Amino acid sequence: LCAYCSPMIPRLYPVQFRSKNGALLENKLTLYSLEETIHAVEGRIIDSSLAGGEGAPELGCPKLESEESFGPMLGELMDKDFPTDHLSNRWCVVQTGKCSITAKYKLCIRGGARGVLLMDPPDAVAEDEDKVARINLGEGESLSSMIPVVYVAHNSSFWASLQSETKISVGPGVGRRPRPGYAISKGGIRAYNADTGQWRTYNEHLFGAVQWFEQSRVRELLFVCTGSYKLLALNISDPDSGLPVVSEMSDSVACRRNPLFRDYHVVDFKQQGHYYTALVDGSVRNEIYVYDTSKLSSWRQVAKVDADWEHGWYGMGQVVASHDGSKLLITWHCSTLYCGQRDGSSGFQPGERLYILGLDGLSDGTEPHVIGIVDLPMSKGSIVRDVDCDSLDICLASMSWDGIVAIDIGGGMNRFRVIAQHSATFHGDEVPESAAFARMATGAQKVYPSPKSPGKFFVERWSLNVSCFTDGAPLSH
Repeated sequence: LCAYCSPMIPRLYPVQFRSKNGALLENKLTLYSLEETIHAVEGRIIDSSLAGGEGAPELGCPKLESEESFGPMLGELMDKDFPTDHLSNRWCVVQTGKCSITAKYKLCIRGGARGVLLMDPPDAVAEDEDKVARINLGEGESLSSMIPVVYVAHNSSFWASLQSETKISVGPGVGRRPRPGYAISKGGIRAYNADTGQWRTYNEHLFGAVQWFEQSRVRELLFVCTGSYKLLALNISDPDSGLPVVSEMSDSVACRRNPLFRDYHVVDFKQQGHYYTALVDGSVRNEIYVYDTSKLSSWRQVAKVDADWEHGWYGMGQVVASHDGSKLLITWHCSTLYCGQRDGSSGFQPGERLYILGLDGLSDGTEPHVIGIVDLPMSKGSIVRDVDCDSLDICLASMSWDGIVAIDIGGGMNRFRVIAQHSATFHGDEVPESAAFARMATGAQKVYPSPKSPGKFFVERWSLNVSCFTDGAPLSH
């Protein structure tokens, strides 16, 4: 299956296998890890109704459930029997939605499929660069019982071709050429010297692809999540000489795939002579792990935060530290549309709050605890896109089309209150309710405090051409 061989072939997305405790499982079942080619096997769209499944047959759901649920064990599907040869030795083709990808995948296995081709439905977010399929293995399940799987974006022409049981070949021996201009990266990290105008590549012998990297604000370190989901800390004090690895953590929680719009994975801060690093769980869990990293050779966990205040297991947004490292600020990305409703008279709903955690006393064993909650003036479906603070303890939060608010986290009479707000600059074209998710990509976005002028912030403003979007153009364009 070649993503660039034909305009009919849609965009490819990664697939991960995870254990019961969330650990990433190395496998040879996904497109870029297959060692042999599955040649010319017919694809058949699943009809789950034949096996007593629920919902639209082509959605392949054993039962309707949250798409974020862990999913069933294979043994739980033993009573799901398809007619003879319905899926046997074929590609099981199924659209995502209405239940977990794990459930769809295992139902295909139960039907005797040779492989699974997952495709997004027509109304999915077009070409979402952060999308990933997660297949969960329960206790006692092993990769030896699993089958190859490929995940693609929706393409109407490709979907139509599958209606006639198109033969599909997948693997390294397909024999297609990549798109023009394609080149294999050396891997590693590239650094640009603005004085000489030269690029240099470092550590290409240690890792290839990079999921993300973030620079510490309190020391000369660069945290890197590699393609193999290892978290590395690189010394960047003398980039002309090299970027040596000074610390490594395998399968770090911060390297797990993050929800769309979460930009921060590592929060590095200094307090009372100690350096601390908070790792934000990149899966659907609302968890933060805090380590004493004064000695980078030996990370020592000092605290764990279960951020379940707005939702039990998903929806946590950005996590940032105050300028002096005494507080953590936590926002939410699930909004009132997904966090659910809460009874009360305040008028604010789950997802419309900013939480402030006190970090004083970490060296003495004091757990981080909530010291402030700020209700934010947000409209239905909005999210806090970003938040950051300056040395005056003034923080600016961006709320997409709702604009920006300034929050005081200092010690005065306005402590933990919104002290100013502005939205007019960030208003744009009205986004229809049918495409409400696109509102998150409009208005106020990233926030940057000035390093030289406390009290001054720079804010990104995004605009959306609604007519082009509603005509089918993806957000990435």
